[in-house]
Amino acid sequence: MIHRALILALLVSALVFGQVTANFVTVTVSRYSNLQPDLVTIAVNVSAGPAVTLDQVLSALQGSGITLANFQNVNSVQQYSPTPQLTVVWTFSLPVSLSDLKSTAGQLSTLQTNIAKNNPGLTMSFSVEGTQVSPQLQQSQSCAAAGLVADATARAQKMAVAAGQPLGAIVAMSSASIATDPVTGVFSTPTYQPVCSLTAKFALGTSPPVPTDTLSIAASRTHSVQPDQVLVSVSVIAALAVPLADIVTELQGSGITAANFSYANGNGQPNTTQWTFSLPVPFTQLAATLSTLAQLQQSLGGTRGQPNLIFYLQGTQTSPELQASQSCSFPALVGDAQSQAQKLAAAAGVTLGPVAAVSEAGASQALAGSFTFTALQGDFSAVYPGNIIPSLSAVLAAPQPPPCALTVQFQLLH
Repeated sequence: MIHRALILALLVSALVFGQVTANFVTVTVSRYSNLQPDLVTIAVNVSAGPAVTLDQVLSALQGSGITLANFQNVNSVQQYSPTPQLTVVWTFSLPVSLSDLKSTAGQLSTLQTNIAKNNPGLTMSFSVEGTQVSPQLQQSQSCAAAGLVADATARAQKMAVAAGQPLGAIVAMSSASIATDPVTGVFSTPTYQPVCSLTAKFALGTSPPVPTDTLSIAASRTHSVQPDQVLVSVSVIAALAVPLADIVTELQGSGITAANFSYANGNGQPNTTQWTFSLPVPFTQLAATLSTLAQLQQSLGGTRGQPNLIFYLQGTQTSPELQASQSCSFPALVGDAQSQAQKLAAAAGVTLGPVAAVSEAGASQALAGSFTFTALQGDFSAVYPGNIIPSLSAVLAAPQPPPCALTVQFQLLH
């Protein structure tokens, strides 16, 4: 998961919506910006035995520019014939500028040869997995407040004329920004279309502005946290009459308890039950856990092609303890909101007043499609913030801690 900071604009197209209500005109205007990707993302995979640790893999990758910050995922491949053999695949994501792609590919080819020569049991492969917009390019964009206010004023003026009333001053504003998914074609490179929008409420007629003029800004920041656990899926095949408690007893020493139970099914075999558990394991304990599971696999027996204990790595996750340790800086969020509000107020020709209200609504949910370090407000779809356990065939990506967010309402002074 790559975290990006984005305050949006450099606008090339616009959408407008409007509504006339009693004594007011409310319009919403939006503009888009096309950001061409400037980085190529290379996936680097290192296959190793279960006793090899992440630190040892990183040591083998020295000189490539790959560090712990590039770590993306870990999974496994299990072979059962003639004897059970587990291969752990460590995956890293390496962003490279378009101009450096050729030289980086050459360096990785050399590293691939050296790893095979100097690190018995380790093999490396790499491939291009896609493109992305660099954080530097994203951060270079700023929301053109003056352009949005001009668009809103022009739209409101047309509506006021149609209503036969003069357009008054802005009495309320709300800033919104959403980063949309990349737009792709069959033969095209993905382009990113961030949306910068503004909802403005104008007085209609000659009445003076109401004293409750406000400007609302939502600010959010997302914590960037590396996963610290590997999720291991463990399945035990037993006779139909064997209860869960007996299965857990058989797995003593592995760290698995009844709390790790995920589900049970028939496994397609008559008179048997397959009990499946999900075991989160810290990186530092992965090698020892895999060794214990391999010993249990031998002791529980089974056929050559179908042992009674099956285990593999599903992916990584961030532990609840690490997520809870991330603090939310409310002063920084208010500062972000105030900075964006000041720009909008200046563009509207009004003075930004003091904070009138602060709300933490939405701070406990992860925002899909949003970027970090923004002073924005928008309608974002929420994703499940906890630990998601997928089906047996799935690979689990590390869930990110939810962002901290505040909605700050300012008074507007005329």
